[in-house]
Amino acid sequence: MSALDITDDTVFVSKLRRTDTLPDGRVRQVFDIVNMPGLSVVCIIEADGDGDLKTVSERYCLSNGQTFDSIDKAVLAWDDLKADLELLDTLGQAILRYHHGLVRPLWEHRDAVQKEPWLTRARHFRQFAEGLGLSITKAVQQ
Repeated sequence: MSALDITDDTVFVSKLRRTDTLPDGRVRQVFDIVNMPGLSVVCIIEADGDGDLKTVSERYCLSNGQTFDSIDKAVLAWDDLKADLELLDTLGQAILRYHHGLVRPLWEHRDAVQKEPWLTRARHFRQFAEGLGLSITKAVQQ
């Protein structure tokens, strides 16, 4: 999926990652967008006078730390970052496999929380390689 494929009919499939209660009584929920890996939504929710829940804020966050108030801007930034995320995903999978061999759950069955330490190692490896003058821009799996 790219930013050009997104229309008013596009469905963003979300999966709840975490729910936290904030000190002021509000609730913070983090959702991963399943069909757009690397994009998550952070919602702050509070109860109104009637006891109904209402969304106070909604922020769209990319895995590189960028945050947006608008889904449109977040999707455009995600599209620019998508190739980089795919490369990091491949490097993370390779580092996991090198470190532990073939283990369960397989990479494609892991959720974002299980992948995060390996994606962090992949980012560090890529920065290390770039420091040595190597540019890793594309991964081809056979």
